[in-house]
Amino acid sequence: MLLGRGGMADVYFGALKGAEGFIRPVVLKRAVGGRGATAEQAREGLIQESRLCGLLNHPHVVHIYDLFESEQGLTLAMEYVQGTSLQSLVELLREEGGQIPWAVASRMGADVARGLHHAHHATAPDGSPLAVIHRDVSPKNLLITEDGVTKVADFGIARSSLRELTATAIVKGTPSYFSPEQARGEPLDWRTDVFSLGVVLHELFSQHYLFLKASPIATMKAILRESPPPLPDTIPRTVRTLVKHMLTKRVDQRELSMGEVADTLETAIAGRGGSERDVAQFLQAECSAQIQARRQRVSELLTGSDLLEGSSPEGGALGKHGAMELEGTSTWVALERALDHGKRLEKTVVDRTGAPNREKSSQEDTVSDQTVLDQHPYDPGNDDPGNDDPEDRYSEGPSDTPPGNDTVVDHPAFPSAKE
Repeated sequence: MLLGRGGMADVYFGALKGAEGFIRPVVLKRAVGGRGATAEQAREGLIQESRLCGLLNHPHVVHIYDLFESEQGLTLAMEYVQGTSLQSLVELLREEGGQIPWAVASRMGADVARGLHHAHHATAPDGSPLAVIHRDVSPKNLLITEDGVTKVADFGIARSSLRELTATAIVKGTPSYFSPEQARGEPLDWRTDVFSLGVVLHELFSQHYLFLKASPIATMKAILRESPPPLPDTIPRTVRTLVKHMLTKRVDQRELSMGEVADTLETAIAGRGGSERDVAQFLQAECSAQIQARRQRVSELLTGSDLLEGSSPEGGALGKHGAMELEGTSTWVALERALDHGKRLEKTVVDRTGAPNREKSSQEDTVSDQTVLDQHPYDPGNDDPGNDDPEDRYSEGPSDTPPGNDTVVDHPAFPSAKE
């Protein structure tokens, strides 16, 4: 099932098939050039992502299963997480007027912090630090399993010692979750992820966007200049203090590790309804029908009578129908929307005893999607080096919309602070 097309890869829902009826649902990412990157750049990007993620092994990080060649190109197989993204969860609650209890949100935050702590401290086989930075810690990349375990997904734009630095003309990530140093296009370290997770937690606790504005320029200005409003008194003081520290704008004063974030949150929720079991029960109460429908749809894809068998590791055709553009959304949200809205489906089977094959479902409806700005094409390299105020690069010009981005929408989960 082709989920969508990004600048460097096509993404599919698929299955890894082995001997004696073994089958595992997976998400497949195939390197494709010609849409913002050459074929060689797309291939190298996927290789670097696989090398990095292959060295991460943690229950709160989405796993990588395999990197393989086929006639269709280099393909990365990733864990399919049965559950929901945090983005989809808060969108559903927004529609129904509900919210996530602070202890449940804190459990999710602690899980994310544990996963990121592992990534920040991961080492290469020779023991050298990988210096991983995720750079896009946002609700669309946080996945919650039916068992109540939250996982960090999509290290595709992560920076580490294993990969070359991104060109300075592109600042990558989701703008409303940028750190101030990320918004300025400055060098980053693990503390940018601390700030981004602080934004996520503040929004979950307050039920309002923190920095999102009508344009990316206004959003950048808010990140750089606006102080976060106080959290409600219903949130324990230790948690409020933690989030305030995480949102410190000066990076040299944001000196807390993700391990410390997790420790503080876990201490606050101990015995107060903040276990993974509590998260699972909350999901069951709020979105069991949605998750069950997705599970049924996945089962139909995996066990349909039209399952094709291949005869060689190469060959087969990957589908090209009904895809959405992935710039601005995530692999996981695209998958959820395809399963929820009856998008035309094509199943890709990676058969270890045969060939990758394509299968079509009878559903022909396509899924609509709103574009979220994922790549922020400001060029800090073009700024006047004598300019002492980096914030001036976001001064209002003739248009608030950066070139090449006609629609700028973050996930519509929370009301703005004005509502």
